[in-house]
Amino acid sequence: MDGTARNIQSAAVMRDMSLLGAKSSRASGQTASRRLEFYLACLVVFFAPINTLRFDFGYFTYSDAFSILFYVSLLLNRSLPAVRLGPAAIVWSIGVALMTSFLLFSSVINGDPARGLIVSAQYVHAFFVLPIVFLTRTRDELDILVGVLVASILTVCLFGIYLIEFTDERNTRFVSGNGRLRSFVERTNEAGALIAITFPLLFYLGNIRKLPKPAVLVCALVFLYAIVLTASNSGLMALVFAISVYCLVMLQWRVLFAIGLSVLAISLLIGIDGGSWLPENFQQRVLEPIMTGDIERAGTFDDRLHLIEEALVFANRTGLIGIGADQYAVRSALNQVVHNTYLLVWVEGGFIALLGLLMIIGSTIATSLRPLTLPGGRMIAAVSLSVTLTLAVAINTVPHIYGRFWVVPVALVLALAGKYRPARKPNRWTDKQAR
Repeated sequence: MDGTARNIQSAAVMRDMSLLGAKSSRASGQTASRRLEFYLACLVVFFAPINTLRFDFGYFTYSDAFSILFYVSLLLNRSLPAVRLGPAAIVWSIGVALMTSFLLFSSVINGDPARGLIVSAQYVHAFFVLPIVFLTRTRDELDILVGVLVASILTVCLFGIYLIEFTDERNTRFVSGNGRLRSFVERTNEAGALIAITFPLLFYLGNIRKLPKPAVLVCALVFLYAIVLTASNSGLMALVFAISVYCLVMLQWRVLFAIGLSVLAISLLIGIDGGSWLPENFQQRVLEPIMTGDIERAGTFDDRLHLIEEALVFANRTGLIGIGADQYAVRSALNQVVHNTYLLVWVEGGFIALLGLLMIIGSTIATSLRPLTLPGGRMIAAVSLSVTLTLAVAINTVPHIYGRFWVVPVALVLALAGKYRPARKPNRWTDKQAR
């Protein structure tokens, strides 16, 4: 009997050990697959600003390719997680549906159905599918992804600075014909605005101590010089706006005071020698209009003003149905597209499409304000508000914004704001009972 009992006991022990081994192997395999999923998310973020790396069959970037792999990994690891959609997220989704559906409908009625389908699909992917990458991440992972985006923008800036300062490259996808920085973003004004939007993310990393202050300062100087090399008035204005919003929400008066003193010192230096030490493009396109007060000398101001006036005429004739996606340049007397996303969506998609865009922008601001109402949420609100408000202002100077480099910074900060929860204060009585 004793031998039989020992055999039964040993068999039970071996069975338990095999079960533990199976559970351990499944857990390690799951951990590895989750790690792969996060690495793919990092690649999605890093390649988003590198707009030049895309496939030949259409606007499908390397970032998009990694996002597809991410979705496959997400589905293989587990079923698609349920995301708690608050009122702002529902408004966002309705806004995306209205804008894309009316862009497509207007293209079928008045424009080119193929272009309508392509543009609508681009917006759906950028504003509805791509945010899933960030909604499925934890707060710690989102902080790392912010660092990945800052590293990507730093790469963009350093590459552009190298080309302009150490090579004679001109009139390429990286440098414009008059020597303005485009870098991997491939567009001058968009590059300037994107770098400006990244400044609050850089400050955020410094505030949460993920990046030492000397590193924050060095990156800020590189970013600032890259914006100067873009010679973009809109990029410079976006920079001032983004930093001001971040510091005002954070109540960092000393930082604003230091920035004000720096601006005053630079202004005095420019007043003494005329800013001859600044890049020539920046002097002509930005500095001279400021010094002379002649805004018409600020780049292509006259052409853009004519396009805006023309777009307002088109918009007054447009009801619920627009002229169709990508049809503005076809019907424009100047054969160019208006550099204002609000007007462009209104003219090409109709008033309901514009309403959808306004719902998207409004929902981003509402989500960004949420942490401000919670204890300890000021910093999250500062970075989210500064990014979303800067985007809302910057798209007054650019056409369609389905480019991934626009969406990734906004989706990142919205995920941070949406996932923010106040730290639980310790309670000795309840903690004792729990133990």
